Amino acid sequence: MTGLQSLNVRDHGAKGDGKTDDTAAIQRALDLARDVQGTVTVPEGTYLCGELQMYMGTGIAGFPTWSFRDSRGSVLKLNNPKAKCLLNLTGAIGATVNGISLHGGDIKGDQPIHGILVDKPDYGAQEDAPRIDTCRVERFSGDGIRLERIWCFSVRHNQCYLNGGCGLRVRGWDGFVLDNWFSGNRGAGYASYDENSANTITGNRIEWNRGGGIVIVGGSHYNITGNYID
Repeated sequence: MTGLQSLNVRDHGAKGDGKTDDTAAIQRALDLARDVQGTVTVPEGTYLCGELQMYMGTGIAGFPTWSFRDSRGSVLKLNNPKAKCLLNLTGAIGATVNGISLHGGDIKGDQPIHGILVDKPDYGAQEDAPRIDTCRVERFSGDGIRLERIWCFSVRHNQCYLNGGCGLRVRGWDGFVLDNWFSGNRGAGYASYDENSANTITGNRIEWNRGGGIVIVGGSHYNITGNYID
């Protein structure tokens, strides 16, 4: 491998034509990123895929030209009803997801399918520290972003829209949830139903969510300021 160009998903066979199953090609690029702690680039296009696994110290980055109503730019679109999620960050300590549109394809699986997922059995020995930034996450049967037993994270400048669960569901602490749209989800815009504390929720637009705007059960030590809730 020479240079970051080899981490472009097109170099590994992804088509991005909205017709080809690009799962294997994108996963090859992510696997290579694991070996070099690199960032995978996703050019503009619609990439049909199933569940993708990220790794410690890696990134995936696209071109965020989406609008309020439409996914545009670099779009990963789910095509597998057996998936748990589209982008799996479990174990991906220090990972970054930037500028990607994730579309659930309105697929209903046997279990709810989430857009971005961290699903750990325990909190582990160190901070997770994922950064999810400037992404659009829409039309998944589960939560847009679900972080289970998360420890230190940031979710910024995203839109979680028309998901079957919550826009963002968090079990954990030490998070920054800043300047997002959580709109039109069937669950809450932001929700913490299990153990949770020490999260900052600032400057978000939280609207039209059937399960409530911000729902926190049993939490403590929150900084909640400047949000718009409709």
